[in-house]
Formats: sequence, C-alpha cells, structure tokens
Amino acid sequence: ALPGTLEQNLQLLEAGATAGVTSFLLTVSISRTFALKHGYTVCAQTELVSLGLVNLVGGFFGAYTSSGSLSRSALCSSVGGRTPLHGLFQAAVVAAVLLGATPLFAPLPYAVLAAIIAAALVNLVDLELPARLWR
Repeated sequence: ALPGTLEQNLQLLEAGATAGVTSFLLTVSISRTFALKHGYTVCAQTELVSLGLVNLVGGFFGAYTSSGSLSRSALCSSVGGRTPLHGLFQAAVVAAVLLGATPLFAPLPYAVLAAIIAAALVNLVDLELPARLWR
C-alpha cells in the first residue's frame, strides 16, 4: 500500500508529472537551440527515453533529478567544448571551486554571479532572426 491518503498521492503525482514535463521541455529546447547553432539534429523521443531512464535509476539511489542546464551548456559552447571530456574537466573545476574557493565567492553580490551567466548566454541570442521572421 502507498503511504498517505489518496489525495496526498494524487498531489504528489501531479507535482512529479509537472516537474517531469518541465524538465523534458527545458532539455529539448536547450538541445534544439544548440543543434541549430552547431548543425546537428536532436530526436525528442530519444531525449525523453534518456531522461526517463536516468531519473528512474537515479531514484533508487536518492539522486537529484537530471535535466538540461542552459547556463552550463552556453558556457561550454562559448569556450569551444565539443566532447564529453569537456564535461569531465568542467566537473573537476566545479569540484575544486566548491572545495577550495567558495569563501572567495561569498562576498560577491548575486548580480555579479548573474552577469557571468548572462555573458555566456549572450552568444545564444540571435537578434537578426526576429527581423527575418517579420519579413
């Protein structure tokens, strides 16, 4: 039997479905943005199956849900990362910063940290596209 009442379980199911659909839409939109930019194709069905399996298996180990990250993907693209090795290097740098340099970032205002992310996202904005679509 499931713990809690039927109403609680339905609320949990509703929240989980909303989070899952949002994660999927975010991941596919990020994937398609970079596919257009770098000239490759993305299959939404493959993305759905991949996210579903990763999150299903991760649930057995208490992992956080997996999804796409626009800011990290934009940063990777802007510095020229093309292979999974870049992800490994990025994880090592993040771990080193978290373990050793976190006190250096503590006094920075959130606006400075947001500007770092915004600088990476600027390359994704195509200002000429709306003008072409208007014509």
